[in-house]
Amino acid sequence: MEKVNGRFGTSNTESPCIYLATSDQQGFDLADRLELQVRELSDAPKDWYLTCKNGKLTLDHPTEPSFQLSEQVIRSRIEDAFRSDLAQACGYYPGKTVLDCYGGWGIDGLILAAAGCNVSMTEIHPVLCVFARDLAYQFNLKMNVICDDVKQFLHASDDRFDTIYLDPMFPTHPTTAKPQRRMQILEQIAVPTQDLDTIFDLALRRANDRVVIKNRKNQRLLDQQADWKIKRRSVRFDVYLALNRPGFQE
Repeated sequence: MEKVNGRFGTSNTESPCIYLATSDQQGFDLADRLELQVRELSDAPKDWYLTCKNGKLTLDHPTEPSFQLSEQVIRSRIEDAFRSDLAQACGYYPGKTVLDCYGGWGIDGLILAAAGCNVSMTEIHPVLCVFARDLAYQFNLKMNVICDDVKQFLHASDDRFDTIYLDPMFPTHPTTAKPQRRMQILEQIAVPTQDLDTIFDLALRRANDRVVIKNRKNQRLLDQQADWKIKRRSVRFDVYLALNRPGFQE
């Protein structure tokens, strides 16, 4: 398999640690592949931390059940990549460059990579970046994982992308059903979205084709009117064509 690209930005210069028992050879192999610092399992913090169970990357917690991403669920989404609403909204084609600004676990980025796009993702939380890199390796997909604050990255980088995709963390909605455990943990460890209007403006300046924002179906995150939308039962993809906003082109 091809080694996954990845780099750590200026806001997170060190890879996180993985906590392992000294006899866990599978864990040490995993740490080598992901270039993680290893510490004794007995020194694990009293919060979420990375470890290895049955050879798989795991999030563990002193008082919560262990968590691993479901390969079966992710595989089904990747296999359906070409028909996904996400790929349609992003206007996928082979070689299209896409920046996934709130990468999270890396699942959406891998769907776009499976659809043939050249994907980079930014994610400020180092633990989530590790999971994204591990998933890319498991599914033999290329994705450049950038562990950095998206606003800082867009300010500092001269890179341009055909599509820039924003999937900000939805605020907790009191009337909706309890989300999947993967999303519950993401809400606990992810950095809340801030200053979305500024990030949207920066994204338009870096996008050659479009900016796509994922929303709840009936939620409005921005004042600007989208050029078109894809609506489903609970979510909506708003598409903003950069060519229709020439003032944002540099």
